[in-house]
Parts: sequence; C-alpha cells; structure tokens
Amino acid sequence: MQRIRVAWLLGAVGFLDAAYLTYVHVLSPAHPGGLVGCTAASGCGAVLASRYARVAGIPTSAFGIAFYFAVMAAAARSEEAPDGIAPWLLRGLAAAGALVSAVLLGVQIFSIRALCPYCALSALASFALLAVMASGQFELKERTSDPARVESPSSS
Repeated sequence: MQRIRVAWLLGAVGFLDAAYLTYVHVLSPAHPGGLVGCTAASGCGAVLASRYARVAGIPTSAFGIAFYFAVMAAAARSEEAPDGIAPWLLRGLAAAGALVSAVLLGVQIFSIRALCPYCALSALASFALLAVMASGQFELKERTSDPARVESPSSS
C-alpha cells in the first residue's frame, strides 16, 4: 500500500502545481510570467501566453487540477478497497497523464520553444506516477500473510 500513498502524494504535488498555475493564469492573464520563481529566461510567460495555454477558453492547467484530483481520489479509494476498480483506474490515469504530459512538453519544446518550470513539474509528477504504478512491486490487494512463511504453532 506504500505505492498508493506515493501515488496520492504525487497527485497532491500535481494538484497544487496546477492550482497555482490556474490561479496566476486567471487572475493575471496579462502578466503570466509573474509566477514565483520564473524569470524572463524561463519561458513561463511565453508558455502561459501561447495559444496552447487554453482549450475552449479554459486554462490547460485547470484540466490538470481535475486530473490530479481524480488521481488523489482513486489513490484514496484504492487504499480503502484494494480489490475494487480504483487501483485499475489509478493505473489508467497514470498512463493517460504521462501521455498528455509528453505531448504538452513536446508542444512547449517544439512549437512554443520555451519551457515553463511549473509545467515541467506537473509532467515530472505524471511521469513519476506512471513509474510508481507500472512498477512490478505494486500490489492490487494487500497480503495479510504469506503462506510460505507461516510458522507452525509448535515453533513458537
């Protein structure tokens, strides 16, 4: 279950990152480069002012908020019900998030020719989530005991 907790934590990091990007994007659209820690050379302003920063008028980072909230909810549910569908949903979300992050990083690098560190942090959280969920050590249900290691009552 440790991996599910790590997945939840990665979801929380991504959620806070996306929430901050959305907050800045909505409240100061004329100055998207005003993000804490972003310099003129970092590319924050270019990325957030680009035509790719919104989809149907909604900041791209707002979709990130919904995605990372779903990750946290699926992780929390996976811990409560490891035999249910939530662990599989968490794996699917991890794969989809990594794919979308790869595409958005490609857009930043090849189309916009600028990289936003906050966007890169979100991508890193998505890639780490995929790595955690794809690792062979993730168990869909918690084992209560290992039959091969059960001791006989006389050996106590």
